[in-house]
Amino acid sequence: QLGFPIGIDIRVQGVPETGFNWSLGAEGPDFYSPFNPSNSSIPFNNPTFTNTMWFVGSQAVLGGLLATLSDTALGLDPTTIANTMTAVQNSISPTVSGVNNSLLVFDPDLQTFVPFDMNDITDIKQIDPTITQTAELGYKGIINKRLALTVNAYYTKKKDFIGPLTIETPNVFLDPATLVGFLTGDIAANVAGLDPVDSAYLINVIDASGNGNGSAVDELIGMFGQAAAIPFGTVSPNEAFDPNAILVTYRNFGDIDFFGAEFGFSYHVNQNWEFGANYSWVSKIFWEKSADQPNDIDLNAPQHKANLTFTYYSPGTGLNINGRLRWIDGFRMSSPFVGTYVPSYRVFDLNVGYDLLENTRFTVTVQNLLDEQHIEFVGAPKLGRLTIARITQTF
Repeated sequence: QLGFPIGIDIRVQGVPETGFNWSLGAEGPDFYSPFNPSNSSIPFNNPTFTNTMWFVGSQAVLGGLLATLSDTALGLDPTTIANTMTAVQNSISPTVSGVNNSLLVFDPDLQTFVPFDMNDITDIKQIDPTITQTAELGYKGIINKRLALTVNAYYTKKKDFIGPLTIETPNVFLDPATLVGFLTGDIAANVAGLDPVDSAYLINVIDASGNGNGSAVDELIGMFGQAAAIPFGTVSPNEAFDPNAILVTYRNFGDIDFFGAEFGFSYHVNQNWEFGANYSWVSKIFWEKSADQPNDIDLNAPQHKANLTFTYYSPGTGLNINGRLRWIDGFRMSSPFVGTYVPSYRVFDLNVGYDLLENTRFTVTVQNLLDEQHIEFVGAPKLGRLTIARITQTF
């Protein structure tokens, strides 16, 4: 729609020894733009560069309009196209006044820009290593020579927890509210001053393809208001290798703590059969952002998971059958660009082994026997049934 491809590099950079530090002015953060020939930082809400942004944006809109009018499906002749473009250009001013800048940040999961709070721009200190302390109390023993029992409870504290890669740099746009406010008065005044020829082309082409209310002012305001959808710059720290790129990096998210428990047993029925189960639980897997933690924190692990197992063994034939049913609770994961959630899944695995000869064993392993399509990590492909057959010869 805007007439040219908008491309912004995304760059992952580790935190340097100095950390990442932003420059904040009276109006807001300084930023960088590929439309700035000097490649120096630009003050937020700078009127001169705001007009550079408007020039680039308006030219992009005009380019998109020309491409639309030139579509053969509309059936417009070259003279009508040229005169309509002239009329539109005469309807807008080359400069704007009273137009501010705004900040949006790229959401990798939504693949679009979303609102950003200027107060969330905070310096990133040098990364400190995460120190994990865990206290555990448990019991493991055999009861009545048949039941093996395991019970554990633990408390874990992580100091200077390092979160996942996160987008840290918002992008600078023309503020849509002040831009539309300026365009509303400016375009109306310019259209009112057009000669009859220009006015006729606006009505016959622009308004006719819009709401047909007899005025092209509202169509032109909506059209050139699209300039507010273009990212013109990036609020980058002083230490960024490429200040025009979106910066993705790590940071220490503060201290977190949680506790959990695990329970498991294995029951030996006889020389042929054995059954077992285990279950684990953790108290917390998500921490909301706070004054000390600028972003939400995910443990990147499920809160609940459990297994059921059985084993059959025939000593006389060497036949061995193992089955395991795994259930994993759904959980959030912080991983930009590839997703934020792993849905719950349950899979059944089966292993069968048989002694063909005295030193030759045949084994078949089927993972996910019921072929339940699932993912176990964000960004990973879906997993289905996997069958592996082996013949093992022992010398």
